[in-house]
Amino acid sequence: MSKLFIRIFLLFYSVNLCAQDPDQIWDQYLNQVPEKISFYLAKGKPGIDMEVIRRLDANHSIVRLKNGGVRLTENLIPVNNSWKSNIDWSKEPSLFFVKTIGAIDWDQYVGVELIGKYKGTCLIKTSPQLITELINSPKIIHISNESVDPSIEARVIDMNLNPNRINKIHHFFPELDGAGRTISIQENQYDKNDLDLLGRNVESTLGSEIIDIHSTEMATIIAGAGNSFLTGRGVAMSANITTSDFVTVLPDADEDYQSLNVRIQNHSYGTVIESFYGAQAEAFDQSAHDNPELLHVFSSGNQGTAVSTDGKYAGVSGFANLTGNFKMAKNVLVVGSVDTTGNEVVFSSRGPAYDGRIKPELAAYSVVGSSNSAALVSGTAALLQQQYQVMNGTEMPASLTRALLINSSEDIHATGPDYVTGYGSINAYESLRSLQNNQIYSGVISDGEAIQFALSVPVNARDLKITLSWTDPPSDIGSFKALVNDLDIRLLNSSNEETLPWILSTTANSEDLVQAATRGKDRLNNNEQISIETTDDLNYTIEVMGFDVTGSQEFFVVYQYDQVETFEWDYPTGSDNMPYNGESGSYFRWKSTLTETEGVLEFSVDDGLTWEVLDSNVDLSMGYWRWNQIPDLTTTALARIRTATQSFVTEDFTISRPLDVSVGFVCSDSVRLQWPQVTGVSNYEVSNMGSKFLEPFQTTTDTAIVIKNAGGIADYRFSVLPIMETKPLLPSATLDYTRQGIECFVFSFFQEVALDTGIYLNLQLGTVYGIERITFKRVSASGNRIIDVIEAPENPEIRILDDAPNQGNNIHSMVIDFINGEQIEQQVTNTWYLTEVPILIFPNPVVNTSELNVFTKEPETINPVFRIFDAKGIEVVSVPVKSTQNNIPLNGLRSGLYFYRFEDGSAGYSGRFVIK
Repeated sequence: MSKLFIRIFLLFYSVNLCAQDPDQIWDQYLNQVPEKISFYLAKGKPGIDMEVIRRLDANHSIVRLKNGGVRLTENLIPVNNSWKSNIDWSKEPSLFFVKTIGAIDWDQYVGVELIGKYKGTCLIKTSPQLITELINSPKIIHISNESVDPSIEARVIDMNLNPNRINKIHHFFPELDGAGRTISIQENQYDKNDLDLLGRNVESTLGSEIIDIHSTEMATIIAGAGNSFLTGRGVAMSANITTSDFVTVLPDADEDYQSLNVRIQNHSYGTVIESFYGAQAEAFDQSAHDNPELLHVFSSGNQGTAVSTDGKYAGVSGFANLTGNFKMAKNVLVVGSVDTTGNEVVFSSRGPAYDGRIKPELAAYSVVGSSNSAALVSGTAALLQQQYQVMNGTEMPASLTRALLINSSEDIHATGPDYVTGYGSINAYESLRSLQNNQIYSGVISDGEAIQFALSVPVNARDLKITLSWTDPPSDIGSFKALVNDLDIRLLNSSNEETLPWILSTTANSEDLVQAATRGKDRLNNNEQISIETTDDLNYTIEVMGFDVTGSQEFFVVYQYDQVETFEWDYPTGSDNMPYNGESGSYFRWKSTLTETEGVLEFSVDDGLTWEVLDSNVDLSMGYWRWNQIPDLTTTALARIRTATQSFVTEDFTISRPLDVSVGFVCSDSVRLQWPQVTGVSNYEVSNMGSKFLEPFQTTTDTAIVIKNAGGIADYRFSVLPIMETKPLLPSATLDYTRQGIECFVFSFFQEVALDTGIYLNLQLGTVYGIERITFKRVSASGNRIIDVIEAPENPEIRILDDAPNQGNNIHSMVIDFINGEQIEQQVTNTWYLTEVPILIFPNPVVNTSELNVFTKEPETINPVFRIFDAKGIEVVSVPVKSTQNNIPLNGLRSGLYFYRFEDGSAGYSGRFVIK
């Protein structure tokens, strides 16, 4: 091999070799080879007696000989260890990822601390000086400083299961709720006592000690039970949850996934933009390969406008800004965000991957962060896994889960995939339907082999879509591309004409990266997709070929198609409410293949006897219409799309707002819950929080219940669900009656001074239920005086005036007499009222270590002053009076007689007091 050729090759690869000058790299590679040769630069395809350590490009690899022999030929050149390092020293790193061959005893190195480990990948803490020693070890094949500072990628739940058709699964297949699934959340610990997550935590030693609201929110999106309210109901509401600390940003051990029964792990976090295939990416690909039923789901990141500073796409604005090297893995799903109508959101990080692969693979709803989008996909994957287990009695391979989610996603923008939303926004219901209909092929293929599957479609089929997915062996760290086993798919019609999968431009400029997909052979991705809008044949052949395969490779193919002249409602279903969460505005959603593209949207609240037009010119191809002005009604309703020749009616849905439940009283032996009457509601179902879910407690036709023997209730949290005939409306939010500030009937009782008018007594009750009368009194040493008596009060908020209060301190009491003979009395004190005298002081005498209390009328000026003089007339205290009630510190004044003067503008008021 010529020196010039190797220099040209090294110039191409210099970015991954510390970005040094080609001549320097040449010297490091060839002129400083250690005496004991361990690694070689191989040209061409390495032989079977060689172990590939890193693929530098299609024709060059770093290898070592399996038999230990030395075969110096023109195709095999010894090299030193400089290729092992990919460290950005400008970041002054102290943490390093080290990839080893075989086990290393780190105790033999002074100054090395092992932080984390996944198989042959170790995260260590050490000094830069020690890296020189480590890099020369023949057991070490890679050292890098990838980011291990993960941060969350959303803070707020914007729960909405409708855009991705998860609501449709909940309605038509309520038995699919994630039961029996365990989903791991790799980040900080979630709140195990959260109302929507109770009783479903799987304990492990992997969790962080830090409890974080973000992890709680991700757990709620994935598996929230909806105990708190509708917006607390996640995708797989009966699934179990566990957590794993993300401090090392590495996978958990295989045995941990197996012992915890985890087959989905959600990663809603990111680090920095890293566009290369590093130790973390290789580790997650290894984890997926060694645990073929385990699906890792990552958020794409929230850096959609950022620019990468390394790799092939450095400097390309708005692309290649995925947040974390681990998102370069190929056997995972990376999920971006779209809004409720499928439009891209500017914050969502974009691909391509470092080698031009399609990233993210999918998108899902969120307008606040890609964390939430990833959580939606993780929950959906759990439902698919549950359905597969029911159908087959075994666990579903993760590559099939990927194929189902990718194939049924709704294409966005131009036809085919893109680097913003991948293959599209997930449609959970369509993915489930493909699985239930067994629209799946599978096989195991070898190099050069071709496997064919016959596919028949009906005469009215359209939008045929086919996806091939496989779990690829992990690539070598630093390899020029991640794909190892290269499979190809093509679609043949009855005339043997082929259709190839979609591919994207990988050129490193933004103009090419936004170009629409074209058809060709895919040499990068382990997910490949073919779609055709119209089918011109009834019989097709799907062919999968092993283009470049080592050993054998399992694969899965999923297909689906629509049929022309069909219309299907997606929202609302018979389980849905408008607005979906009680707020203003909701979208009608449908799927239409009608040749008629315009229709009239109407709704009815009298079971279809009469209809009101919402829009007389709806574009059916849009698939949605926003109902902004939903009437303030509580009713069941129907909606329909009417074309010139057909009509399509929804199931009965409801229009309602959340029920407002309050607490009437919390007494030692009973508690009253109450709510307003809802027109048309036949009964109310009251539920009490159980160990995991809300459980039925009592059904009533009344607008209140009194819970007897309240001390015997295991949980203080209740919810009320109004039922209209047989249709449930929106429930109340679940409330804890011990935290509403209400004791036994009385919410608050306080005095309010009105200058020159008197003192108002303000009473707020939880309820007037069972009250015979309320008596208000002014309390004094000379005897109590009744201020007012209210018989059979109707309003729980009462305000009365004591128009002749005492000059000075006033004490008032309130007595509630109940119909059953019981009585409640409550007293309020320490309201001072002065109209006849300008100032009052107390106590008198006063102790010199305490304070003198000074009460005045409302000052006439903005800067009145209170002064104290001793018996000789010397001023010892002068303080501004800031309010009508003041505490004057005496600061240890000597005992004796003192005089005071209150100066308010031109007026002055004097007196005397004794300090003891």
